[in-house]
Amino acid sequence: MIRCHCASLSIARFNSVLLFLATVLTLPSVSLNLMAQTSYGPPLMAINRVLPPTSLRGELRIIQVQSGEVNGKIETLAPGLRVRGMNNMMLSLGNLLGKKLVVNYQRDSYGLITEAWVLRDDERKKLWPKTPAEAARWDYDPYTQSWKKP
Repeated sequence: MIRCHCASLSIARFNSVLLFLATVLTLPSVSLNLMAQTSYGPPLMAINRVLPPTSLRGELRIIQVQSGEVNGKIETLAPGLRVRGMNNMMLSLGNLLGKKLVVNYQRDSYGLITEAWVLRDDERKKLWPKTPAEAARWDYDPYTQSWKKP
């Protein structure tokens, strides 16, 4: 009895090639859908992001990669400074050189600025402390995510 495995082998190859082609042909449409969902358009702008209550409000101007001006004072920036844009995506420091941005920023235990969030218009309108002394005197409401003067 002669048994030939050639037919079953070619069917397996055909199925694997067919699966590969189906995957390759559907990837562009999937990636376009993902790009449309993560673009800079209104869906991401509508996200209500939570700014930490330990952050302070200020005007940031990045002078060099490790130095910046916060509220008119030259400050040292942390080596791993993360600047998030209005849509909460990371921004490149090189693109921000020399620009004045209204931000909420956070410091580490050494006093270096480690994180900054570029504020949208609705976030700028909210009352937020500019100094640690103001933050100590004011009351923070976590439900409305806003500060109130006493």
